[in-house]
Amino acid sequence: LLGVLLFVLTTAGNAQVLQPEPLHGQVNKTVSRLLSRFHYSQLELNDSLSSEIYDRYIKRLDPGKNYFLASDIARFEKYRQRMDENIFSGNLDPAFEIFNVFKRRVNARLDNIQSDLIQKYDFTIDEELVYGNDDEPWAKSESELDEKWRKRLKSEALNLKLAGKDQAGIEETLVKRYQNIQRRINQYDSEEVFELFMNAYSQSLDPHTNYFSPITSENFG
Repeated sequence: LLGVLLFVLTTAGNAQVLQPEPLHGQVNKTVSRLLSRFHYSQLELNDSLSSEIYDRYIKRLDPGKNYFLASDIARFEKYRQRMDENIFSGNLDPAFEIFNVFKRRVNARLDNIQSDLIQKYDFTIDEELVYGNDDEPWAKSESELDEKWRKRLKSEALNLKLAGKDQAGIEETLVKRYQNIQRRINQYDSEEVFELFMNAYSQSLDPHTNYFSPITSENFG
């Protein structure tokens, strides 16, 4: 019970909707022109690259397809061929819209799994969990995600058991793990979302090309 109460406390303030800062649009336009003109790859920012940026951004947010629903992805699809136009014009609203939906889905999902974090699983049942399958379709319903998460948490609990943790240790570890994930998502600010999207753009040109925000650049140096 204490673990659940502590977990609930981490969701405070999670309703904040992030918006791009006024300077982000201008930085976006400036960076896009510099990369288009001077990057060695000389890739044209067109519909083809736009589609790659879109896919990369979605994957950076939800690589395991654990949060977005198929209906979310269908809703975002209108932006697939328009990322190039939005980047050139400095329009970051689609990128922030996608992130805010992601944040809402994360909080709803992690609130929903609280009881699963503190239960004793039956490891005698023969079940299968597939990781890292890019061809896996997005879940069509919350119930599909419920089942996926049940297997995911059971697998994590089993790994902790095999590592020597008792039931109390398993529960404590899982609660803290997902507290930290939820806290980190809720701590994102507009600058971090902007950096996340700009890296989806820059790394679509080249995996080793990164955009650093002023704070990240300072820490990196």
